Amino acid sequence: MATPGHQLAEVYVMQKLHKEKMKREEEEEEEEAKAKAKTEDVGFAVKESSGCFPSIFNKVHPGQASTLDHVINEEKDHDKNKAG
Repeated sequence: MATPGHQLAEVYVMQKLHKEKMKREEEEEEEEAKAKAKTEDVGFAVKESSGCFPSIFNKVHPGQASTLDHVINEEKDHDKNKAG
């Protein structure tokens, strides 16, 4: 049979462990909030569009030459260098 002193000590230890755990969780939440605030200060923002068809109106402007054209031109240059 357990003594009342033993039970009181067990309750005390459990309360202390719980308080420490809660304190650690609060500190982690504060650190996460600070990290989130820093990323917001840098200017990273999520752009949320509204409307029924937002992706239709996004324009894509292609570059002057596509990647495939660049590869074909390099192969031609490589072939010329081998022949000459």
